[in-house]
Amino acid sequence: MTKKLFDEHENIYQIAVINIRLNELQKKGAALQKIGKPTKNGTKMTFAPVQRPGECEAEMQQILEDGKKLGLEFGKKEE
Repeated sequence: MTKKLFDEHENIYQIAVINIRLNELQKKGAALQKIGKPTKNGTKMTFAPVQRPGECEAEMQQILEDGKKLGLEFGKKEE
């Protein structure tokens, strides 16, 4: 997640950010608080624990909207 990746393949960079956000929300119950600009050393992302169910839903909705802008499709996994 470096500046080089952002400059050369911004779409892949944005998809990776969405994947990280979704993973943090599902596994740790944390929502993105702040994302820094990409540098040659990487991108700093800050997450905070979700305090209320409404915050979790709002973060999930934002992730879905950001993904749709990139052409991603989300669906339910059947087991």
